Amino acid sequence: MKGDNGLVRSPLLAVLVLALCLGMQFVPDRLWPHHVFGKPLKRPDMTSIFVPRAKSDTSDAEEPGSGSSFEGTPIEDYSRHHDALARFFGKLRDTESLGRPVHVAFMGDSFIEGDILVADFRTYMQGKYGGGGVGFVPVSSNVDQYRSTVRMKSEGWKTWSVLSDRTHRYTLPFTMFEAEKSDPAIRVSTTKRYRDLWSSSVVSLISEGGLGSSVTLETGGKDSLTVHLGSESTMVSTRIADNLGKFRLRFADAEGIKVLGLTLDDVAGVSVDNFSLRGNSGLILQAMDSAECSAFNQIRPYDLIILEYGLNVASDSVRDYDWYAKGMENSVEHVRKCFPDADILLLGISDRGHMTGEGIATMPAVPALVAAQKKCARATGIAFWDTYRAMGGRNSMVKWVKWKWAAEDYTHIGFKGGRILAGKLSDAFDHEYEYYESGVRK
Repeated sequence: MKGDNGLVRSPLLAVLVLALCLGMQFVPDRLWPHHVFGKPLKRPDMTSIFVPRAKSDTSDAEEPGSGSSFEGTPIEDYSRHHDALARFFGKLRDTESLGRPVHVAFMGDSFIEGDILVADFRTYMQGKYGGGGVGFVPVSSNVDQYRSTVRMKSEGWKTWSVLSDRTHRYTLPFTMFEAEKSDPAIRVSTTKRYRDLWSSSVVSLISEGGLGSSVTLETGGKDSLTVHLGSESTMVSTRIADNLGKFRLRFADAEGIKVLGLTLDDVAGVSVDNFSLRGNSGLILQAMDSAECSAFNQIRPYDLIILEYGLNVASDSVRDYDWYAKGMENSVEHVRKCFPDADILLLGISDRGHMTGEGIATMPAVPALVAAQKKCARATGIAFWDTYRAMGGRNSMVKWVKWKWAAEDYTHIGFKGGRILAGKLSDAFDHEYEYYESGVRK
């Protein structure tokens, strides 16, 4: 009988131990006792038994590229004829005869807010291909206080965001601003931290509605001109003035007007717009209104759209991101529909650290997400750039924090890290452009 009881108890004990281990892996990092009696306590990972390992962190697998040697992280072209960026490169080649700036939309989450990475990428592109100005800026944002390129201060505006509102129609900025009183105002001051920002050639306002409203430009504390605004429903871009770096716009009779933002551009060269939205996974792209996007594209015809997402999806308890790959495929196709003349580059997720028994290390979700994002790029035939690999792969975020290139949340990079990463991305563009040029000249 005792032997029989042992036979019963042994499987039951095994089941209880297995259940305990499975439950322990879902304990949040902040509650996990990483050390017991001075010894590291490693979290059990029972799901790894059932989940296939992600592809190599170093991305050593063969990638679609130019075929020539390149020491950096190359742009991977998943189009059928290796022409995912051909239209964009063609516009760069003809900047002097284009008659407008080459427009780049850099879309992402909190990773690029404050113009981190984007500002240095913009500076590089404008230094090589011409142009100036910070591009599109919203009326207000939650990072106004530390944006490195422009300072915005507004009053009398209500902010609407696609993340919390389904009553308005949205396009790339994913936000809009509605006058809450008849005389709202916007104050703008570009910084001198980056070249060619202090004095952009053209300042314009993008708005809808508000027929009969007007805006007065103030420079140096004095009124310099008044411009009449408004349309019944059409989105319009109104040129306010030229060669401004610090100014205030004071509106009158503004009831009913909706403002998307301001644009500060040169008349030629390259313009790079930062459309960062905290908490955005990239799936919200599918909520863009096609008609609004068409109207916006008439005002700012985009030649390249860069997508930077993934941080808001990464989870310790998830290893299979095929659902995200499929969702992003739908997002990419909708972007194509809304902006049919733009090439698309998808950036992979950056490294992200979490606490383990041995200290901070790369989240297992990161390489799995990179694989899912490559799957999306392959399925949609767009270009892809592996941010994780460019940072150095596994545990690179730990090093970046140590070198003061990233924040101590082990998730976001700082301005110095943004400069480093922008340089690597720019090198990749140079390499891919050389491949394009070699094909054009054949």
